[in-house]
Amino acid sequence: VDWSPWGEEALARSRREQKPIFLSIGYATCYWCHVMERNVFSNPEIADLMNEHFINIKVDREERPDLDDLYMTATQLMTGSGGWPNSVFLTPELKPFYAGTYFPPEDFPGRPGFPGVVFGMSQTWTKERPKVKAYADRVTEAIRAIKAEAFVPDDSVTIDHGLGAQAVAQLTSRYDSQNAGFGGAPKFPQAMQLELLLRFYEHDPDPRILSIITHTLDTMANGGIYDHLGGGFHRYATDARWRVPHFEKMLYNQGDLSRLYLRAYEVTGNERYLRVGKRILDFVARDMLGPDGAFYSAIDSETDAVEGLSYLWTETEIRETLGDDTELFYWVYGLTPMPEGEGQVLYKISSADTAAAKVGMLSDVLRERLGELEARLLRRRTNRKSPLVDTKVVTAWNGLMVDAYAFSYRVTGENRYLEIATGAADFLLAELRTDSGDLMRTFREGTVKYRAYQEDYAYLARGLMRLHSVTGVARWQDAAVDLTDRMVLRFWDEQRGGFHFTDGTDSLIVRTKNPFDAAMASRNAVAAHVLVGLARDTGGRTYHDRALSLFQT
Repeated sequence: VDWSPWGEEALARSRREQKPIFLSIGYATCYWCHVMERNVFSNPEIADLMNEHFINIKVDREERPDLDDLYMTATQLMTGSGGWPNSVFLTPELKPFYAGTYFPPEDFPGRPGFPGVVFGMSQTWTKERPKVKAYADRVTEAIRAIKAEAFVPDDSVTIDHGLGAQAVAQLTSRYDSQNAGFGGAPKFPQAMQLELLLRFYEHDPDPRILSIITHTLDTMANGGIYDHLGGGFHRYATDARWRVPHFEKMLYNQGDLSRLYLRAYEVTGNERYLRVGKRILDFVARDMLGPDGAFYSAIDSETDAVEGLSYLWTETEIRETLGDDTELFYWVYGLTPMPEGEGQVLYKISSADTAAAKVGMLSDVLRERLGELEARLLRRRTNRKSPLVDTKVVTAWNGLMVDAYAFSYRVTGENRYLEIATGAADFLLAELRTDSGDLMRTFREGTVKYRAYQEDYAYLARGLMRLHSVTGVARWQDAAVDLTDRMVLRFWDEQRGGFHFTDGTDSLIVRTKNPFDAAMASRNAVAAHVLVGLARDTGGRTYHDRALSLFQT
């Protein structure tokens, strides 16, 4: 495929030749992106069709979250669902007129093959262009209504505890009392929702809320979604019981979940939550921390085109590795078969405390023995071919991790966590700011790319504020104040309130502004945390007033 990056050269060619655009949005560790690359885009006949009829553009959603946000909304509007790779057909004016996610190389029950889609869209564009443009206009207006005009300034709105109580009531109504978590499969570890419940439990110790929190935290930490050997969480579980994971590991997941488990330890005193939180952070420091002190963005789900291959076991391998200790290991661990039959996933069938009573050991003794057995299995796993690590440094995600490691220092008092947080913060402020002080989005192998988005300013400012709170070092607060002031200047909507996602210098069909949490917290919500924190810490009335305006909007 004759791929182009998103940029004026490709967009101008589309306008000049009046050819529509095929836009493929994915990311380096996306399993189905790899599958479509292998099965579809690497097919010469399909590539010829694409090159003849379309300008083909490929985008990394982590580098360009503005494009991902915009065109994922289009896909959800047109199909009712979304995912990656996101496959969108655009007019030369960049308005979407057809979309989907993964398309197979040939027709499949319930999913059309990509050659037919490409040919059909080409014919529709050639023969029914006015109808296509009219439909694209309607989709664009719908995106604008959702992503730009959802914010309405209203200074009569009152803010009270009841708003949060409503959110908690909605969450508890969605609780899966049998399997833990919220909703059905696929199951995502929804750290933000659980943090909200923790906050409310602290103010109103309702045992029903505590049971939802602890049941979910325990079940996730027991399930296959948690890497029992290496630490860290996979992105989500494909089943409702948290047993079979989608194996990629995202940096932002580790930040949110480490903080969640450490907060749960603070609230409950349960040492197990402390151990899980620390193991997440230790995994990140071992496998996702670069030599320059910045964090890498993700680890792939597949090895040699097999989903989860690096993480899977057979009983024979376990017995070869553990020998006479195998049965002791199986008192605590079980194996869940992968649906594709490529191997099995470790999960916990009992806690060390429960198993210790059955085998006549003290809990601490069994836990130490298990640690030795886990280390032996990890050494064997380390000798396997490792999945790809995306060494791209994303400013927002690094800001989140600065926050997580600084918070872990507050909870544990361990200097190594503070050193990691400080090293990452120093790197970001030195390498991902321009000479004028503005932020940039990504760094990889010495190359800095893309102007930062509002989330980059907000997440990094919040991480720096956390560093200031645990160290008292003034330069962290000074940097947070500077970034916040720049964020307000570049992204605040003076007419309707709230923060835009982009600074408005790119010619996109809609300048988006999103109030909702998704895989990561709403960028406006993180900005609200920053503004409230600076109002408290500096006494700055302008931060207080801006936060109030944001909440009311």
